[in-house]
Amino acid sequence: MKIDALIVVYNKDCVNSQSLLATIKHQDMFNNIIVFDNSTIKNNNQKFCKENNIIYFTESKNLGLSKAYNFVLNKINLSNDLYLMILDDDTKLTDEYFYEVEKEIMNNYDILLPIVVSKNQIISPANIQFNCRVKMIESINDINSNKITAINSGMVVKTEYYKMNRYNENIFLDYVDHEFMRTARINKCKIRVLNSKIYQSFSRNEKQDISSLKTRFHIYKKDFKVYCNKCNNIAFYYANILKFAISNSIKYNNLVFMLEVFRKGK
Repeated sequence: MKIDALIVVYNKDCVNSQSLLATIKHQDMFNNIIVFDNSTIKNNNQKFCKENNIIYFTESKNLGLSKAYNFVLNKINLSNDLYLMILDDDTKLTDEYFYEVEKEIMNNYDILLPIVVSKNQIISPANIQFNCRVKMIESINDINSNKITAINSGMVVKTEYYKMNRYNENIFLDYVDHEFMRTARINKCKIRVLNSKIYQSFSRNEKQDISSLKTRFHIYKKDFKVYCNKCNNIAFYYANILKFAISNSIKYNNLVFMLEVFRKGK
């Protein structure tokens, strides 16, 4: 069995991507390491990748996650002996994670999922409620195999599965992963939750002004609506997007979130 690694970077230098640097440390276990650069600012990532024997792709704009993933899938050989490790640019990976992945791909699972922790909370895997609500778990023992979902970073997928299922390009960023896992459940994929943990920082979302938060909310709103439509629960979308807007309008003392709820168009 072979493994390719795919790291999507956004407005970050590769030299500062802790997930990429960890992958390079374990480069011997990979068939290829691939970077797709969604950055909208100039950087030296192409040079860095060339110097480190990394395959580099970019369209010199932000395609979003789903299109970036599908772009790479169209470039690689989708075979039954190849797995694709998908990583965000800001995930802290552990040696135990790499070793366990290398071991478990020999057992012919369709999807491997690490335990992803952020601020002492397990954020992945999780359970789905009401067809579309992501419900965090307290313990890995709380996972329901019939309702399992997960985030992208650290997920390892048998590339043969991509012949029948790709990423939904109508979803730009949020819920790309949960929509993928929804179809994986429908297709009865063999999913293995690993014992090893990795750590997500979400550093790109920590310090943003109101303008940036408005843009981020606009993306979230559109993606969440597509996802809820796919889950046949549009009522859940309207209830939760309004709740989100009200809570953030209070938190930031700004009505921009409420105005965004009723904004039409792209």
